[in-house]
Amino acid sequence: MIVFACLSAVCSAEDIPNYVFEQPVPRKAYVLSISDYEHEDKLPSSAKDEATVKAKLEALKFNVILASDEAKKTAEGLRSDLKFFFSSVKRGDIVLVYYSGHGFWFRGRNFIVPSTVDNANPPKQPGSGDPVDPEDLNVSVSEIVSLVDHVGAGQATIVVDACRDAPKFPMSKADALQKKVDLLQGASSLLFFAAQEGYSSEGSTDPNQNSKYTGYWLKYVDQPGKPIIDAHRQATIAVQMATQGHQIPELGGVYSGALYPAPSQEILDEEKASWLAILTAGTEGDANFYVRLLPGSRFVAAARKWLADRQSQPRKTTTSQVNPLAVENAGQFSTVLSTRTFPTDANKLGATLSMVVPGLSGNLEFSGTQRSDGENAAPQSKPYITARATIDTFDRPSVTGSKLSTLNKGDSFTVSNFLRVGQKNWIEGSFQDGKKIYVPDATVPDLRNLATAKLRVSDVTFGSSDILSPPNFSSLAKTIEEIGVKNVVGVSIRIRPPTNVDKSYGAQSSQLRLTRIRSELSRLGISNALIGGIIEQGEGTTVANTARVTIAVNQEAK
Repeated sequence: MIVFACLSAVCSAEDIPNYVFEQPVPRKAYVLSISDYEHEDKLPSSAKDEATVKAKLEALKFNVILASDEAKKTAEGLRSDLKFFFSSVKRGDIVLVYYSGHGFWFRGRNFIVPSTVDNANPPKQPGSGDPVDPEDLNVSVSEIVSLVDHVGAGQATIVVDACRDAPKFPMSKADALQKKVDLLQGASSLLFFAAQEGYSSEGSTDPNQNSKYTGYWLKYVDQPGKPIIDAHRQATIAVQMATQGHQIPELGGVYSGALYPAPSQEILDEEKASWLAILTAGTEGDANFYVRLLPGSRFVAAARKWLADRQSQPRKTTTSQVNPLAVENAGQFSTVLSTRTFPTDANKLGATLSMVVPGLSGNLEFSGTQRSDGENAAPQSKPYITARATIDTFDRPSVTGSKLSTLNKGDSFTVSNFLRVGQKNWIEGSFQDGKKIYVPDATVPDLRNLATAKLRVSDVTFGSSDILSPPNFSSLAKTIEEIGVKNVVGVSIRIRPPTNVDKSYGAQSSQLRLTRIRSELSRLGISNALIGGIIEQGEGTTVANTARVTIAVNQEAK
């Protein structure tokens, strides 16, 4: 996906202190364990799980609510109890729901078994005499995910220490083959299952012993400086080894935010540094990424206030003058750089749109950060351009074209071409409904000094794939010092997301890293207008957890 970078002068130095206040995000947990069943085997270890999970979560500053014995009896009681718990959850809160007890997999869903339900001999429906449907007698994990989404929790972790094998009642072939995707639709939900689909979870008949998965999960969940997903990963390895591969925990949900149950001082320092970087060199998109990626940060409330205030204040935006590829491949852009006009044939300067134009200025800006699927891959989508002021669009690229529509400030459209017609630079694009538009008078900034610039390369390394892994700026700072700030005429930042996380999450966390690097470059004295960034979605030229910074240096510099 190819999109160009823009930078914003988002806050004056005087404004920044107004958005650096700290406010803890509320943590709320619902703990449900069922050990005393009427029609299933007793589970003494579930009672132990309840007590130890409650104690651990309270130590991690969660407000813990235990399910009542009355609620545990029926699906109706559990649903009512869960809804009551979620009624106390506010938008942005951190939520954890824990379950230990009997469960099963049916129609593509995972179910919790209430204490009095007899699934092997279900009651009959009044009138028809048909057995009551298992989905009505039991509670699905999908219902909990839906509650999370309904209240808008900032991040939710759902831990299910229960069996996921076939139910005791007969299951038709159609039911066995049925899959439901709604289990994975929770936009902010991590699902930790103690066993893989189709297998059982090991409990204990000893009331002083935890269930196998819960015991290991508790061991790792409060590790300083580790995101909560790491506790599940480590518990998965430990359970698999302890059971000789008979039980393999599984991960579900959507990994869209990193929650640190016990943040180390290093993590606390980095979350603050990342927020300060956004205030000095970021955009509204960066702030939204911050809220989503770090839902438990002390600065989430400050970020939301900043975003809300931006809705009522004039937007202070400056477009980056540099397409990062123009820095890396200045020779290919020499015609545009010298004439400041788009080519008549847009394909002259390269096969992809990113190779056509080195930048924009005036009343249009490229939206977001440029993304590449690798050096040899074709672009997966077109750039998005946003209007910075009201602009008239036309039905064809000529001075006689009819006015088609008006772009208002903030309106975006997809770009399909850059071209030169009637002594004007035009951009061809379309809205989401497919309607094609032409926007005139796109301005190319004066970047002729790039055409003859020398290139220097420096690396910024990160210790791990974690979002808040601290960057090492020592090499970059040394390189800038050697060059001299006044001799820098353009900077390209190229970074590749971590490969072991969700693709969207990795791209957004890389966006945060790009902002950290931009902020550091600004601190070193380089103008934001000279800085562009690329996130490589494929196996490009960068190394994992390393950002390559290419610096264009004035040819006359020593």
